[in-house]
Amino acid sequence: MKRILLFFLVLFVSASCQKSTPNDRALFNLQGNVRDLTITKSSEALPDETVATIHFSKEGMITNEDSHFDIDRAYGSLHVEGGWGVKITHDLQFDDDGRLYHYTTEDRSLPQTLTTETTLLYEDARRLPHAMRVVSRQGENPPTVTEGEFTYETDHMGNWTQRTWNGEREQRKITYYNNDRSVENCPMSQYLDWRLVILLLVSVLVALPMLLHMLRCTVLRKKREPMTEGRFRDLRTASGSEVEATTSECDKAREYLAQVDSLWETLPVTMNDHPAKAPLTHSQIRKSDRLLRQVYAIRPTDKKIIDEYNRLGDILNNMENRVFSGSWLFIFTTLLLLTGVSLWTSEWFYLIVGVLCSVLYALGSMRPVFMHLRREIRHGKKRDGFIAVVFGTIFGTLTPRKSRTMMRKWNPDAHIVEVHGAERILFVIVGIVVMILFALFMWAVAIINYLRNYIIYM
Repeated sequence: MKRILLFFLVLFVSASCQKSTPNDRALFNLQGNVRDLTITKSSEALPDETVATIHFSKEGMITNEDSHFDIDRAYGSLHVEGGWGVKITHDLQFDDDGRLYHYTTEDRSLPQTLTTETTLLYEDARRLPHAMRVVSRQGENPPTVTEGEFTYETDHMGNWTQRTWNGEREQRKITYYNNDRSVENCPMSQYLDWRLVILLLVSVLVALPMLLHMLRCTVLRKKREPMTEGRFRDLRTASGSEVEATTSECDKAREYLAQVDSLWETLPVTMNDHPAKAPLTHSQIRKSDRLLRQVYAIRPTDKKIIDEYNRLGDILNNMENRVFSGSWLFIFTTLLLLTGVSLWTSEWFYLIVGVLCSVLYALGSMRPVFMHLRREIRHGKKRDGFIAVVFGTIFGTLTPRKSRTMMRKWNPDAHIVEVHGAERILFVIVGIVVMILFALFMWAVAIINYLRNYIIYM
């Protein structure tokens, strides 16, 4: 009997549930995917005594088969009927934040009905009460008033593991489902959610081919090597051909080289740091590469043909080089935000994901030189990318006038908006929201850049 009464006392004093109780964990003021809860209570007069051990399903419902009580709950009222003749009813009141702040308990299993009114006091919007006041009356006896403040120790999920009130100490041992650090003796099947496994597999299947393709096109790309008369003669000898190329072979090689030159577009004279003609589309790159391979297969030995072959091959190599066209500020801001989230939650998974997404974004933003050159011819050197505009606007609002002047001196193309007063606050709020959204969806930006710069060549 004593054990059951203590269990109910701890159960409802601990409660701070929402207006509609989603599951049984809320009765114990628990958040997170709790699996087991063991409650121990002690005071100066009594040694440590385990009041109850509660087991929860993954949905948060109590699964104890020997609980000997039924709970019928709804917002504002709670009726509990226990075994062995225990009859206890509770009337609960909640504040506007859905926190339990007052409840009345009637225990009619005793010779004289015991009525207890409990008031929980909160500070600001905190989830845990900082003090409690208990007024109890048994029969016609005068009421007894007890009040005091709580002291807590909490775990990384914010659930209290030890609480002291007027010399009475309560301890809670909490274990969790999933891959939480506090899970003890939990089989691996409970660590992994099948939906998370599917998400990880899909992510690997999508990200790995992307990563390998981008590495092959950037770091592992094999460039065309310059050739000499001697090397072509050695190749002809090794293949069993005549050492010197015939006149018809040289004419054919000249024809192929002329076709390459005719494919390319004439560049503006203002771009004196580039050749007079160059390929500006992926189709021109592929056709030029095929024609140069045909020249290589002929293996001409004429010096003028070889020099022209090397010149065109060198231009083609340069046009296929890649330059970073993304935003380093975007990467820095994302990593900074995710580092803060990882420190706040003590879960480094977020930072690891951020690093991987940043790598994919950086590689996906490596634009071929011929695309960069084509964009420069059509739109000039102005950097008008969406991310550049957004971040320029955000940080421009936070920068003093003198600093904005210096920014324009360093980067005349910077997109900076002049704002004053209340507009500045609005831009800051919008900027923070935009940065968070960008951080969350960097993977999507990386995929878009990959498709633009490696597949579609927009």
